[in-house]
Amino acid sequence: MKKHLKVILITAMLSMSLVGCGEKTSENSVKVVSTQTSAETQDNTAESTANKTEAETSAQTEIAPEHDKFFTSGVWHVSTNDIPVGYYIMDEGVNSGRTIDFESGKGVSFSYTIGINEAVFSFGSSDNEMLYKIVKGDPSFVVFELPDGSQFKMSHDPELSPENLDFYSNTELCDMALNYFTAHNDYTPSNAAALTNSDGTVTIQLYDNLGDHNSNTTWYTVDRFTASGTDDSTGEEIQLS
Repeated sequence: MKKHLKVILITAMLSMSLVGCGEKTSENSVKVVSTQTSAETQDNTAESTANKTEAETSAQTEIAPEHDKFFTSGVWHVSTNDIPVGYYIMDEGVNSGRTIDFESGKGVSFSYTIGINEAVFSFGSSDNEMLYKIVKGDPSFVVFELPDGSQFKMSHDPELSPENLDFYSNTELCDMALNYFTAHNDYTPSNAAALTNSDGTVTIQLYDNLGDHNSNTTWYTVDRFTASGTDDSTGEEIQLS
């Protein structure tokens, strides 16, 4: 009986010793893994912070420079989704300018501020603001993304100046086209519409509205500055002015 009890006690002690070793090995293993993970995390965090700082510095340098290095003063072509819509006249030395649109030939004054990756334009009054996200920017060419997702591009034209910027608006070209057609055909269509093309020319449609459809009379494509171009229906050269 004592012999059996001694064996049981020895077996129990060995079991406890083995369990203790197992727990100790497991605990050490967890600590080693935990130490390695922490070190890797610190390295990754440091690398991520360095990359982020470098990216922010690059962004500030490339698309948020000082005003006098961002917009060159003078005349800028402006387009929405690659369709020309008019001009921006940028003032020299100050954050302001004015617009001139192709539709009416008129425009409004504006001021602007440049931030990191964005520009805020205030048109006419301070309560009429537009936020532009800067996609690309340098002193002569800027690409913005508008809130509706469309792209707004500006490109500086050193050959144009605010003093000699003289062109025909879409409204003027429509009236001229109607007068030209009437003078050559003894008939005046009831409507005219102008569309600015990607190359800067203007296509004018003369038509009659018949209620359920339009009856096209002719199409003219002309240069905005000279009002000369082509009768698209016949291929003949025309001069609207």
